[in-house]
Formats: sequence, structure tokens, C-alpha cells
Amino acid sequence: VSTASVYTDLANDLFDFEPEKVVFGFCISDCSASNSNANAAQAVTVLQELKSYNNNEFQCNGGAFFWVAANDPDGSWATAVSAETSTGCESEQPSLQPSSQPSKSSAPSTQYRPSSSPSESAMPSLRPSLNPSKKPSADPSWSPSTSPTS
Repeated sequence: VSTASVYTDLANDLFDFEPEKVVFGFCISDCSASNSNANAAQAVTVLQELKSYNNNEFQCNGGAFFWVAANDPDGSWATAVSAETSTGCESEQPSLQPSSQPSKSSAPSTQYRPSSSPSESAMPSLRPSLNPSKKPSADPSWSPSTSPTS
């Protein structure tokens, strides 16, 4: 089974011809039992071949990830692979670079206002209740005092 065949099935059949929804996964060094470790150069080659497959069908794809970030302590694997995943479909994808200063117009402008003023009965009161509950208070500082004060 080829990489392109599996990717085609996922991108076209499972994700309805949307290859940008399929992320390609690599193993840097923890997959020696299956002989499927990929160094940075090998991963870049796989991505290049995938992007050029079938007349550039997957030029824009979901990118790549790797298992166990601790296996790339200096970031060299991620740097090389990231450079390859970020080329190919710039014109179709928006820039992910943040602006230097957010504009005020980009801030949400929704303001919430009460539909009407609260009624007097809805306002809190310090007056005693006509029908006090016999439940204990959750806040002991609001419990009634047993010794009268003047």
C-alpha cells in the first residue's frame, strides 16, 4: 500500500475531496520496531512526493505532525518539515501571522443592556422576610444573631 493511495482514500473518500483536512503523521525515533522512523530529510521527501502526486492533487494538504516532541529537542526536524508544509498553496490559505497591533474594529462590539429596569421586588433587601426558611445559612455571617443588639 502506497502513501499516496492511503492519503487519497482519506482525503477524497473520508473527507469528501478536502485534503487540507488530512494531517500526515511521522515517527522520528520511537517506531524502530516497524522500521517506520523518518528523519527530517525523509519526511520532507514524503511530503514533496505527496504534494506532486496525481498532477499536484494534494498540493494543499493538512500538513504534518510527529510523535513525541521530546525526540526533536533542538527543533531541527520540525523546522525542516515546517518549511516544506508551508509551501505550495499560499494563495488559497489566509496568513496565520498575527498583526502587530490589533485594530479596534476587530474587537467584538456587542454590548449587553438590560431590557428593563429591575423591579423593586427583585432588588435585594436587608428587611426581614415574612416567611423565613428554616434551612441553615450557607454563609454563617448572614445567620441571625441569638443575642439582641441595640
